[in-house]
Amino acid sequence: MRRASREILQVMFWLATVSVVRGELPQAFEAITGLPSAAEARGNRPALINGIRGQAMILMFMGRIVEAREALERAPRGVHRESGGRQGGC
Repeated sequence: MRRASREILQVMFWLATVSVVRGELPQAFEAITGLPSAAEARGNRPALINGIRGQAMILMFMGRIVEAREALERAPRGVHRESGGRQGGC
């Protein structure tokens, strides 16, 4: 059961990704909405960063630029410095 608990964050991310690919942006945003808080509750920083970036990306695709920027501003400080500028996985 513990492994399933860790994998739920990845499942949430991929559900959102599939919806984006299909052009279902409202569904994608709905799928990723709970990811940052779930990742934060589990102490999973890479998933938290992916969730915030994913939300911002979907908001941009939906034309909600101001909200996208606000989402990115909530990201933890030093993300690029700690990850060496690389994109990380959940």
